[in-house]
Amino acid sequence: MQLLVVSYTPGSYLLHCLEADQMPRVGDTLEAERIRGRVVGAELLRDVRGYEGTVILDDLSDLGDLPLGAPGSLPA
Repeated sequence: MQLLVVSYTPGSYLLHCLEADQMPRVGDTLEAERIRGRVVGAELLRDVRGYEGTVILDDLSDLGDLPLGAPGSLPA
């Protein structure tokens, strides 16, 4: 399923499309590219071409500064 991921954090620029097997739940942690955030909202979409759901993140962290292999870093 294709999810549209947006940020609730003021001043953030995150807008990303993410492939997922299922909808995340409120409170889950989600990683999108170099960004990690807490899910504050998730909703299935109807009649929106190309996307099955939308996810809203808060408490964003930039993972770009973490060395590879560090806890929370994305695999190479």
